[in-house]
Amino acid sequence: MRIPRGFVTATLVLVVVVALFELFVLLRSVAQQVDELSDASTGDGVWALSRLEIDFYRFEAALEAAQSPETYPELRTRFDLFYSRVATLSEGQLNQNIRDHESFAKNMATLEGFVEMALPYIDGNDAMLTQELAMLRSETERIAPVVRRLSITGVASSSQNSRDLRFATRALLVKLATSALILICGLLVFAVVLRRLYLQSEQASRSSNISRARNEAMIESALDGILVTAPDGKILELNTAAEQVFGLNSGNDTGLHLSELLKGISETTEYGSPKESGLLDRGRLLTTGIRQDGSEFAAEVTLSQARTSQEDDVFVAYVRDISSILEAQKELRDARDKALQGEQAKDKLLAVMNHEIRTPLNGILGSLDLLKKTDLTDAQNKYLGAIETSGDVLMQHVNDVLELSRLDSDISKPPHEPLELCKTIGDLVDSQKAAATAKGNTLSLKLSDDLPKTVLGNPQALRQVLLNLLGNALKFNNNGLINVDVEPFGRDDLVEFRVIDDGPGIAEENLGRLFEDFYTVDPTFSRTAQGTGLGLGITKRMVAAMGGEIGVESIEGEGSMFWFRVPLAPAPKAETTEEVISATPPDARGAKVLLVEDNEINQMITGDMLRNSGHAVDIAPNGTTAIRMAERNDYDLILMDISMPGMDGITAAKEIRRALGDPTHPPIFALTAQSIAPEDTKLSAAGITAVLPKPLTSELLQNAVNRALKVTAYDTHDHSADECNLMNPAVFADLLTNIGPERIQHHFDALSTDLAAFFEHPAPGPEANLEFRSQAHTLSGAAAVLGLCSLRRSLAKLEDHPDAQNLFDQTQQIWSESRETYQRALDRAANTPP
Repeated sequence: MRIPRGFVTATLVLVVVVALFELFVLLRSVAQQVDELSDASTGDGVWALSRLEIDFYRFEAALEAAQSPETYPELRTRFDLFYSRVATLSEGQLNQNIRDHESFAKNMATLEGFVEMALPYIDGNDAMLTQELAMLRSETERIAPVVRRLSITGVASSSQNSRDLRFATRALLVKLATSALILICGLLVFAVVLRRLYLQSEQASRSSNISRARNEAMIESALDGILVTAPDGKILELNTAAEQVFGLNSGNDTGLHLSELLKGISETTEYGSPKESGLLDRGRLLTTGIRQDGSEFAAEVTLSQARTSQEDDVFVAYVRDISSILEAQKELRDARDKALQGEQAKDKLLAVMNHEIRTPLNGILGSLDLLKKTDLTDAQNKYLGAIETSGDVLMQHVNDVLELSRLDSDISKPPHEPLELCKTIGDLVDSQKAAATAKGNTLSLKLSDDLPKTVLGNPQALRQVLLNLLGNALKFNNNGLINVDVEPFGRDDLVEFRVIDDGPGIAEENLGRLFEDFYTVDPTFSRTAQGTGLGLGITKRMVAAMGGEIGVESIEGEGSMFWFRVPLAPAPKAETTEEVISATPPDARGAKVLLVEDNEINQMITGDMLRNSGHAVDIAPNGTTAIRMAERNDYDLILMDISMPGMDGITAAKEIRRALGDPTHPPIFALTAQSIAPEDTKLSAAGITAVLPKPLTSELLQNAVNRALKVTAYDTHDHSADECNLMNPAVFADLLTNIGPERIQHHFDALSTDLAAFFEHPAPGPEANLEFRSQAHTLSGAAAVLGLCSLRRSLAKLEDHPDAQNLFDQTQQIWSESRETYQRALDRAANTPP
């Protein structure tokens, strides 16, 4: 992502401003620190503490020397000096840092207490002082260590404070230097960025100039004339092509008006502005251009309005001289007319050929046929057969030429009619088997099971194309294999036909011209197969007429494969009325079914049965999803499981009927492993049409679809599944037909896993009935789908009586027996060849 230049510049300016502000703050801090250092040097408390100790010792010496009143003045003087030192240390602001020291404060308090105690005696009369001298000496000796400690503590504290102040000053200076360095770097970066922006601006300017020059060159080199006019129609600019188109000399366009160069839509020059010309915003228009010498020419014009930063409104006209194009078109039309006249002449010639050649040729062949019925010698019959063969070949050549002409001239839509695809192809291949056998070839046909039964197409053309390809394969192969394969191509209703042989093959250099008219691979007089070379050309035209394509793949010495693909849409079914009742259920294919089932095994098996019958199936795992899907899609039938967790099937059916507002469409058939009568009032009240008991068979499902599509009414109850022992053979056989033994084994293994987890715990008490009932119901449905009758019935009973331990044990025993029986049946089915 590219960062805008303005954002980069603003960021750098902000960084520089912040650096300057930080530098200012640091300078101010440095000044304050210098003041503090200055104050600390003038009011150093170390000297005061030293004087305190000296004055104390002098006072102590004077106290020792005081023996008579004559010595008391000296004693009082020393005390006053000592007292003043104590007061200075207690109250002086210069020693505040020393006084904050905890030890210093404690010793100072002791010292202050001493001077306050001694002050009355020193300031009292001589008699009182004489009386208390001994006590004062004793107190003085007591506080002597205090004075010493006070002096030491003060000195140490003062030294620490000085050291801290020096460190702080040093750190401040470092920060100041760092900020200055950052500021210098920021300014350098700012300068670099400014230079880069300047260079980019220069580059952008150069690019703009280059782009402008390119645009000008592009406009000047344009083949169309370009006119730029003012709102009043005055010509502002025009390119070189415009000067050439209108015959203008460079520089003589001043004062020209658009109407002097182009006529308006009304073929007049009387319009005052481009808006009045009738040419504006109407795309490419054909009008008349006027050259400088007054001559006119056919012009193709596009006029539009544009806005620029310099002009409020400009009009741009693109003009092209199309006189030569119109002249070329006229020549093409004349050539086309002449070609059509030639085609008509050819058609007349072919009509004459059709009459003048085929009529006598038919007479010759007819006479030969009559002659064969007379008494002729063997030699005469031999000669007659040769003449007849040559006549047939000549007739085939004439027919090929006439067919080629007909295909080239016939532009009418080929007929589209219903045809039975498989029967048509089978009959045609059968008709060629005798010819294949005569040359020792084996002809086989393979039809895909996915082919539609009846399609819409051109039966005659389809037979002719396939017959031509088969005829070629039979002509060029002896004692070989020829296969015809037909299958859907997978899109747009295309059906692919392949004719494959193991004959001599075709050289690669001949494949590209194989479908050209009159082209034969072997044009020599000694070629083994005779022909005009029109067969494949005619075949290609026929395939194209049917909307298809044709091709060939071949390896010389190994064989060839000719293929063609044509669209063959399934034919619509014939309309029937409900009054027509068939004894056998019709095949109601193509229904859209919604299967509402919470059990995954049931979803897969029932869904596969329906899909194998040709129906589209949507799966809803619960009632809520079913309602939403029914609202969004138009289904022909809804198969609804009655018992599901959350919302049951009856509730879901009610909600679907309420949401759709239709009490009958789509039909809703209930699926259940329980014994529920179709006339149950709860079902009818919910809008359920019928009940399908599990297990479901493909016949039962097909009958349900037939009934839903109103083909006719059928019994949707599978009576064969009412009573059985461990497993239902009919249901098992139906599953084998629809999904095969491998998928049955997969579902059976999944059911085995679920039942193993179900039987791990004994039957619960009433407090766990809901969850246990749901599990029993799900397993019962899965067992029903697989045709495990006894297990399904026992699980259904266990669903109604979840706390019956004896029923739980009985169900477990039934499962053990059913598992062995079912697995043996699966093993037999898997080992039985299809």
